[in-house]
Amino acid sequence: MEMAELYSKKMMTERDSIQYQPDEIETFVMLAVKNKEWKKDVITFDDYRRCIEGIRHYHSPYLFNKTGDDFAYQYIQLASATQFIHQIHPYLIVSRYYSYFTHQDNSIDMKQIFYDKFGFDYQDILIPAVILWLSLILNKSSTKKTFLWLRAHFRAAFDTLSISRDNYIKELDEHSNTQEDYRYCLRPSYSWPFIEEKNVVYCPTPHLILIAATSSLLFRITDSNDRLRERIGKNVIESYLANYARNSDLFDEVLAEQTYKKHKQELRTLDVMASINGIIVCFDSKSLSPAVSMRIFDEKGYESTKIRMVKALKQVYLHIHDRFGKDYSYLHAPLTEERENIFGFVVVLEDPYFSLKELYKAVAEELRINEYSDEYDWLTKHVGVVGMDLLEKQFAMATKQGFINCVQQHIKSGSVNDYWFTHIDGEMKRPPDFFLQFFKNCVNPVLQEMQTDGIESPI
Repeated sequence: MEMAELYSKKMMTERDSIQYQPDEIETFVMLAVKNKEWKKDVITFDDYRRCIEGIRHYHSPYLFNKTGDDFAYQYIQLASATQFIHQIHPYLIVSRYYSYFTHQDNSIDMKQIFYDKFGFDYQDILIPAVILWLSLILNKSSTKKTFLWLRAHFRAAFDTLSISRDNYIKELDEHSNTQEDYRYCLRPSYSWPFIEEKNVVYCPTPHLILIAATSSLLFRITDSNDRLRERIGKNVIESYLANYARNSDLFDEVLAEQTYKKHKQELRTLDVMASINGIIVCFDSKSLSPAVSMRIFDEKGYESTKIRMVKALKQVYLHIHDRFGKDYSYLHAPLTEERENIFGFVVVLEDPYFSLKELYKAVAEELRINEYSDEYDWLTKHVGVVGMDLLEKQFAMATKQGFINCVQQHIKSGSVNDYWFTHIDGEMKRPPDFFLQFFKNCVNPVLQEMQTDGIESPI
């Protein structure tokens, strides 16, 4: 555990010279927790290196028996699940979940839902997580004292992020069939970065502390509760997306979901409609993440997630191809005759990274569109999928022209399988307002209290 912690910290503080990838460290931890101690002496650097290299060079027979596109598409899905999660900007993920878990309106009270689940307010877990994260990435010599002070003052939060070794193994066994799954399976460390064994608390994966205090908490709240997940998606995530788009300064006009009537029936538009320099961009958010079982090569999980993705893409296509400008038109920007200036995107909590070609073919089949027709070509160039984290980066960093170029790049490339929004031409000029609000109102007072008690502030 201490060896894993050492290299996890190195990954946080020495990003330009990373020796071991986060997914390799996480796999090492799962193997170490699961298996009995092999010796009574201390594991050496050479032992650790050989373990990591064994993990790195292990090839799953299920995956590596595939060839060509079948191998490439499935490898991208599996690798993205364990690697791209570490590329989410910390300011953005903190802001997003602070917004989610403090959302209150007439339809849903997320503060109360969070309190009912965990027994404390969300800021009581986010505050110590952010302070500890800051101390770790800045490589402060006082990190151990900071941890002990925070654990004493936010004990309920640390208990929520802690798990016994036995229970860790139970969680691991629920999400994997064999240790050969560990390279790609769901990591218990995503939710519980602190592992307790014989009255000692270990933190072998400190790089996961922010993940455990943000996205994993939503997973824990909605696990086995699809109805609550849908309510959160409808009332919280949609609202967040519309507000973020409105406050991004990218768009000339932004409208949240509207209602319209057709044949005396009241219907709803897509979640967000926006225009930028004559281009119309629509977003429809889905509280969708890949089925956990996809990580262990489960065909049912793969198919169920694919069906949901196809349904969402079909809905966006029908709106921007058939309904916008005909059944409703709320934006001032006019549609061109051939609808070349309108685009629609399914926004998912976590992108499953399906082959877009596979998804487009499935959508076309449902809509009875010929794969070699101009209509199919329009579908592939105007309808897409984007993960919330990539879209947030665009809203926070991109220039107007950069955003337009990013949308148009898909058309110019001529490749159906190119993923949308993977390039950003700007940089974050300042943290998002939610982050600044959280830091000023919640974090700063705790930092001052720490300093009063003689603990050096991380910043």
